[in-house]
Formats: sequence, C-alpha cells, structure tokens
Amino acid sequence: MKRRQIGYLVVLGLTCGRLVLALVVILLAVNGRAGLPYLLCLLMAFISDYYDGVIARHFKVATANLRRFDSLTDVAFYGASFIAVILLYPDIVYQ
Repeated sequence: MKRRQIGYLVVLGLTCGRLVLALVVILLAVNGRAGLPYLLCLLMAFISDYYDGVIARHFKVATANLRRFDSLTDVAFYGASFIAVILLYPDIVYQ
C-alpha cells in the first residue's frame, strides 16, 4: 500500500471516529451520564479534528470530498454535543 493511501485511510479513520463519538455522546446523554465520559469524548473529537487536517495536508490527501466529509462530520458531532447538553440540562438551556 502506498504511503499516500495510508495517509488517506488514517484521515478517513479519524473523521469516521468522530462520527462514532457523536453517537456515543448522544447515548451518554440519553442514559443521563455526563461528566468525565462526555469530557473525554469532546477532547478526543478536538484532537482528531486537529490531526486529521494536519495529516491530510502532510500526505497531500486534502481533497474536496474529504474536506466536505470532515465538515459534515464536525456539524454532526457538535450538533450531537449540543443535543446532549439539552438532554442533560434542559432547565438551564430553556431558562
């Protein structure tokens, strides 16, 4: 496998991992779990979001489709995070 293909797969894996984290955040909120697990999901999402861009530029695999997928994944993750806050703290959000 070529070096560039490996870079592409790593970037794609990091981005897909953020989609999985979006589901985890929602599941944590539905089960009423906040705190450290939620914070770890946010931290992992921030780190993967940063490094998928760095790695994509390093391996020169930052295609338009990959950037679009990354942006949609960001919207999904941060939207899920917002929904989780609403589920966990509705009295504060709707105040």
